[in-house]
Amino acid sequence: MRFPVIRFSPGSVLWGVLFLSSWLVTFDRQCFAQSAVPLPSFGAEEHSFDAMTLGRPSTSESLAMRGFTLRQENDLQGAIDNFEAALRKGGLDREQERTVQSAIIEARLQQTVDRIEKAFDRNDLKTALTEARNAVDWNPTAEYPALLLADALARSGKQDQAIAVLSATIARQASGQSLSQRGYLRREVGDPRGAINDFEAALRKGGLDAEQVTAVRSAIAEAQLQLTVDGVEAALNQDDLSTALAEARKATALAPQAEYPALLLADVLNRSGKRSDALAELSAVIAREPTSRLLAKRGYLYRDDDDIANAMSDFEAALRRNGLDTVERRQIEAAKDSLKKLTATRQVAKLLESGNKLLDRDDRDDALNAADLDRVISGAHDALRLDPSSHSATHLLSVALIRAGRRDEALGALSQAIARGGDVGALLAERGFLLRDMGDFVGARRDFHSAMKGYSR
Repeated sequence: MRFPVIRFSPGSVLWGVLFLSSWLVTFDRQCFAQSAVPLPSFGAEEHSFDAMTLGRPSTSESLAMRGFTLRQENDLQGAIDNFEAALRKGGLDREQERTVQSAIIEARLQQTVDRIEKAFDRNDLKTALTEARNAVDWNPTAEYPALLLADALARSGKQDQAIAVLSATIARQASGQSLSQRGYLRREVGDPRGAINDFEAALRKGGLDAEQVTAVRSAIAEAQLQLTVDGVEAALNQDDLSTALAEARKATALAPQAEYPALLLADVLNRSGKRSDALAELSAVIAREPTSRLLAKRGYLYRDDDDIANAMSDFEAALRRNGLDTVERRQIEAAKDSLKKLTATRQVAKLLESGNKLLDRDDRDDALNAADLDRVISGAHDALRLDPSSHSATHLLSVALIRAGRRDEALGALSQAIARGGDVGALLAERGFLLRDMGDFVGARRDFHSAMKGYSR
């Protein structure tokens, strides 16, 4: 707003004073009118206004105008004080009074919003709820206080009460804001169909900005996906694999890059006896986005398919990535340990089979040479490294050492195995025979006696 240029003619001082006084009143009213709807940007003009009004009584219009200016500068209490002073002073017309009264309510509501946000920052949900309820009490039919109360209730874990507050507001006058907020809450409490209905109604109602529209459309897609996933799980609970498979494929079509639908489809395929298809589906998704859970799932399928090498590779890759909770990580570690033991057991079995075949050849008068015996002894040592508790490997080693003429080593191997404890009755008997052959009849008798008693160390 530009100030008028006032020129005083010589000898006309009184006229100049009267003109300035009249102009100030007009200026008050103009500023108030412009401040009310909408409020312009005053900037430095406020200081000019203060300077011009300094030393003269404030009018109701000037007080109201100052209130709008202070509100714009976020001095809410100062704005409220000026608005109330303007109402007390009187002289406003009805429209101006209504404007000022509405401005007081808005400023007090903004103060409440500020207190609620600070309460949320402190995680003081009790205070936030109290302030929100106060805001509703000031204006029971207004939408924004109801939205605040619903938000406070939801953050306090009272989603059902929050939905009830929003439903009452929507029953009076639905808006895009209230419908979308109820949609988010319905999605949160596991009602994706109700959420979709609210989101679509919010878009039809309008009143949302571009960012909110984008968020609501994204929320509709998520709710549709959740609805489909719920259908898969319901079908699985009823052992309806054909329906579950159809719904799972719908879910992956809705969200081709999402992790959970891919996991669900793989599970349904595997339960339907189509493990190779499950592996193929997972591999396709992993090629695009190798998450820890997808890798772990494929690892379990490889394990069930007896493909230990690929299973171990996937488990290790899953553990290297983030995204697993503590329980999942422990389960994968346990699966890895189990596979390691299984691999060791199979390797031991192969080593023992190979060694026993060589010893059987010697029993058929097809004499073993030193190299053959060395292979048996080496294989038995390898088996014991893989599984130190294997009595079969200890027996193979002792027999091979004895046949190689290395009785002392055989005795040491048997004694080490017996010292480890467990069900060592057979090993005690074997050591007893060896001690007898070595001339230690006392030791042999002791071992035979312990073996017969079922001695266990």
